[in-house]
Amino acid sequence: MSACCSCWAGRWAAAQPSRRAGAASVRRLGAARRSKGSSHRPRCDAASRASASEAGVGRPPTPEEPTTPLRRVPRAAQFQQKIAQSFDARAPSYEEGNTYHPAHANRVVQLAALQPGERVLDVGCGTGLVALPAAKAVGPGGKVTGVDLSDGMIHQAALRAQEQGVTNVRFLAADIEGCDFTDGRFDAILCSNALPFLTEIPAALAMLRRWLRPGGRLVFNVPKGFASRAFTVFADVLARRGLQLDDPSALFAKEDSVRSMLAAAGFASVDISASEEQAPRRGRPPAEWAAAGWAQCTALPFADLAAVLDGEAVEQLRREYLAQAEAVAAQFVTPEGDVAEPFHMLWVVAWAPE
Repeated sequence: MSACCSCWAGRWAAAQPSRRAGAASVRRLGAARRSKGSSHRPRCDAASRASASEAGVGRPPTPEEPTTPLRRVPRAAQFQQKIAQSFDARAPSYEEGNTYHPAHANRVVQLAALQPGERVLDVGCGTGLVALPAAKAVGPGGKVTGVDLSDGMIHQAALRAQEQGVTNVRFLAADIEGCDFTDGRFDAILCSNALPFLTEIPAALAMLRRWLRPGGRLVFNVPKGFASRAFTVFADVLARRGLQLDDPSALFAKEDSVRSMLAAAGFASVDISASEEQAPRRGRPPAEWAAAGWAQCTALPFADLAAVLDGEAVEQLRREYLAQAEAVAAQFVTPEGDVAEPFHMLWVVAWAPE
């Protein structure tokens, strides 16, 4: 899936992308199972072995302290399938007006300091924003493998590889947590804005560590502490109903905790930096920003509202969300009338032991 977690807002295109393959090697793993509604995780086949506080000061608003313990909102069933479907819908227009994801991807590639001939894995490759420049950096003697849950994103990445004449990259439509690459296979593993979409992040980090050669590096960026203000407002209005929404970006709220998590995964050393970023929503005033926030929070399966609320309660929640989200967005309106949401981003380079 794509890099997107501080940036889960975006246009949700209704059109489904074509399934035809581009010139780059594309493997459709598990697409048929997903289309039938199976929760089975597609796995990379044996052949694959061979070949995410405020910007400035302060922190985002926290929910009011509940008087009773919060009841957890479960994730939707078939979580990964629904992640894939969400990004399938976004794929055709994913890069339209997207000014921040390409910049994030370029910085991840720069931090990786890739060398000619290296073998690279791109986790949650999306439309190829990391994989394609990485393939150019490692040159004809190197190889890049991009993996994403979304067939639509993989299709767009393959088309872009064909358009750019990049031949040393292949894309796999698969669940990275079900892949079985051989230990020590990659010199570098890159991931831009995709880690919060994994189901078991600490276990996934240990898995990525095993796939690195001795001295290899994992490079990723992730929002620091909260995915977006849209998601924060969503969690806030649920908390006032006694419901707790888990934000996977909370794992990355403190740099010391990130270091400890990476050490537990087997990494020998870690370099972390933070930057102040903005997620501009051009042509989207606060009311539209709020509506898009509701759409993204309910389309992605981090909260199964139907499991905890009836239809009338969901509609009441929606109205409360829209009012609060519009008020939040109004704080970040630019002179042009757009919303430019500030946030902090972590940039991490973690090395496997020599």
